[in-house]
Amino acid sequence: MAAKKLTQDLVKNVRVTLSSATVQINSALAEGQMRWPPWGLPLKDKKSPEPQGIKTRTTVKKGAKDTKNISEKKEERTVYSNEVEPVAQRTVNLTRRDKTYEERMSDMLEANEIDPIVRDVQEKEKKERKFFVGAKKSETKTDASGLNLAGLASYIPMLKKDEDAKLRQKIRKVSRDQINTRTRELVISLQQAKSSSSKLHRLEIFCKHLLDFPEARRMSVKYGVVTCLLRMRHFARRDAAITAEISEALAMLGYMDPVKGRGIRLLTIDGGGIRAIVALETMRQLEVATGKKIYELFDYIAGVSAGSLLAFMVGTWRLPLDECEEYCNRCSRELFKQGTFDGAVNLVKVFSVYNSEIWEKILSGNMGDKTLIHSNIDMNSPKVSAAAAVSKPGMSKYQTYLFRTYDIPYQLQSRYEGTCNSKVWEAVRASTAAPVYFREVIKDDMILRDGGCLENNPTLIAIHECKLLWPEEEFQCIVSLGNGRYEPMVKTGDPSSTNEVIKMINSATDTEAVHQGLTDLMSSDIYFRFNPYMSEDLTLDEMRDEKWQQLRHDSQMYLRKNDKKIQRAAKRLMVPRTKIQKMKDWAKHQSIYHGLSHQ
Repeated sequence: MAAKKLTQDLVKNVRVTLSSATVQINSALAEGQMRWPPWGLPLKDKKSPEPQGIKTRTTVKKGAKDTKNISEKKEERTVYSNEVEPVAQRTVNLTRRDKTYEERMSDMLEANEIDPIVRDVQEKEKKERKFFVGAKKSETKTDASGLNLAGLASYIPMLKKDEDAKLRQKIRKVSRDQINTRTRELVISLQQAKSSSSKLHRLEIFCKHLLDFPEARRMSVKYGVVTCLLRMRHFARRDAAITAEISEALAMLGYMDPVKGRGIRLLTIDGGGIRAIVALETMRQLEVATGKKIYELFDYIAGVSAGSLLAFMVGTWRLPLDECEEYCNRCSRELFKQGTFDGAVNLVKVFSVYNSEIWEKILSGNMGDKTLIHSNIDMNSPKVSAAAAVSKPGMSKYQTYLFRTYDIPYQLQSRYEGTCNSKVWEAVRASTAAPVYFREVIKDDMILRDGGCLENNPTLIAIHECKLLWPEEEFQCIVSLGNGRYEPMVKTGDPSSTNEVIKMINSATDTEAVHQGLTDLMSSDIYFRFNPYMSEDLTLDEMRDEKWQQLRHDSQMYLRKNDKKIQRAAKRLMVPRTKIQKMKDWAKHQSIYHGLSHQ
């Protein structure tokens, strides 16, 4: 009983205290001594609706003895404050209406009567008005438009500081636990997706998550996302949109379907500018000998410089060879049409003979904004890579940089740095940034140049990449396409003469050194190199029609003489997969499909 009585007394005291506080607040609001809400909004004008104050509801028992705050009867009452604007407050508001905008803002800032966010904005606007004033009002040096130049000079660092602050706000630091949690949620949402629209939407979100956080690939695989994607692909074979998104997600995870032939079929294309016609002629003969398109014959295609452009056209875009040649001719005529004088001017101004912006417009206009990883719309398309030369702060020399249409499995690491998140046209632009001809490409803290400066024959690079993607497979056929070679007879002269410089440049861009090494390592039934001899040395920007015809004629003559070699390469490319290999592929696929293994 004592505890019950104590509780009742406590409740009664709390009610009395709250009621007393409410009456005091309403009284202060009515006298203008405080405002509601208390955190301080701007004072209202006359036309604005008046605040309704605090609405309280108090129930009081009969017999309560508080003459100021509590009635003697049990009743419910409602108290409203600020029903009429106090005289003192109306006087302040009328005075503020007579002041200028700046004076009213200053008064409100001093009285701390404005929201902090609004106050920051007003302060920034006030600073801007100080710097951008007319010439008549400014005592400092101004230009003809009346701009305060001294103020502008001091204002620029402030703008940059604001931009840096905004950038820091956009960059969110995410912990590894948060990434893992988000990854698990996305994988579960994929597993629970039922309709086609929900599958497509969740696949897009998952792919974006992998692009933003590549480190999430490991946990995605451990959570069983590959199993989920393979099952989804099996039941959505007729839905092209879902299949394309699944292929993209699998490529990001480093998952590769088994190769179609008995082993890995590799195609590499050298650099050489307009001499890419030579490689096109060789590919035509391979298509004639096999009866299939280039993208059907190979599992992996690698290119450097002009060869990278061909690699993306025949491998990623699946263009017919005639269209590829027409595109190359059109680009060359539009790009190399400027005169000698214009080229000399550009060389002095920007250290490149040709206008790099024109080349970028040509590439972006034809290839669009599709990224490398987004080009994996078909699981049967070959994997493609383009090689460039990269330099970074702190590096003593250029190194090979790869633009890939896939990603390396998370448990492996490539010897070559690279990306799969750049746009396709950016990859071609970087790989074709030949010194003197075009400007280098600056991306983040990297300087990218023509990959031919380091490796004009990308065969060794491609072999390394293929062994990462299909580590258990042997090479079935390697076809290396050169773009013609010319070996003139140079007269012996002074070691400091121009001929010695030319020899050094030719040695640095030589493609036959790689070929000679592979000839010693590979069987002649696996490795095939096609690189015709040219009757005349042609520059990368040759524009004369008769020289193009001569180049095409030399290629055709070489291929006719090496027809047996073409036939042997075609026969090797057409060797099918054995039954034992197909059984192993099926068993591995079923193991992943039913969740017995992750990848």
